[in-house]
Formats: sequence, C-alpha cells, structure tokens
Amino acid sequence: IYTCVYLVDTKGVMYYLGGYNCYNGYTPLPPTPPIPETSCTINDGNALSVSLGTLNRDEIPTVPDSGSAISKTISVTCTGGTVTANMALNYTPISIGSSQAVKSSTNGVGAAIFYGNKALSPSDVTPLNFLEGSNTLTLGFQAVRDSTVALKDIPTGAFTANAVLVMTQQ
Repeated sequence: IYTCVYLVDTKGVMYYLGGYNCYNGYTPLPPTPPIPETSCTINDGNALSVSLGTLNRDEIPTVPDSGSAISKTISVTCTGGTVTANMALNYTPISIGSSQAVKSSTNGVGAAIFYGNKALSPSDVTPLNFLEGSNTLTLGFQAVRDSTVALKDIPTGAFTANAVLVMTQQ
C-alpha cells in the first residue's frame, strides 16, 4: 500500500508532494508557492454619483475644506490576496486659489475631491493597500468656486462635474 499526498490549488491544478509511484502525470509542488492572481472590484463595478444638494452661490467656499465635504464610502472587494494599488484621478481641472478641482459645467464652479483630508489634483498618486475580502475607500466631495469670477457671473441651476478614479495594481 502506498500513500500519495496531493495539494489542489484554487484553479484545480493538482500538485504531488513526492513519494513512491505518486507522479501519475501531476505537477510536482514548486519550491516556492506561486503568487496568487489578485484583483479588486470598486463600488461593485458601478459608477458613483454624488449629490452636493442645493447650494447658494455666495455660500460656495473659495478654498477647499475637507471638514465641510460630503463623505462617501466606496466598497472595494479584492480576491487572491493583499493588493497594493496606486490611486489617481483623471479630470479636467479648474484652479481654485492654490488648489485644483474638477471643472464643472458651470462657469467658475468646481468640485474638490478629498482623500485623507487632502484635496486631490490630477497629478497626485496615492498608494493604497487592500486586504483580501471587503474593504472601503472614503472620499470627500465639495463644491468650490473661483473667487475671481463674480457671483453674478455664476449661473444658477444644476451642474455636473466628472472625474475618473484610476487604480493601478502594483
């Protein structure tokens, strides 16, 4: 009687651990385990829509302030192990004082996006680590206005601003 020990990975590949007459065409166990293929899904694969509510032109701040931002928690679900990623935002910027914000469809108004109390510009790259399973990413959103644009020149009504969140796995 011979006892053969095999390991099976998540893809169904069988590895034998050695022994007499145990090969039977299966792959020998590699000396170093293979690095698992990892991936993450952000916000369940859905777009994120953020409403900033009703705003009065004269009450829109001219300096981004994370303390007044609307906070949104985004789910990040990862498989295959720990994932290290670089987060960046792609958007058309508008200068608001010394900061940049997402240019909106309304003259002189933008949307600041915050991570960790810092307004993110298109050139910022933020390293993040996600564990296997469920994670969260919290971003803040705030309408801001260009102080050089007269209040009367800021149209009333709804506006939109669009940015793309880019996660690059390292």
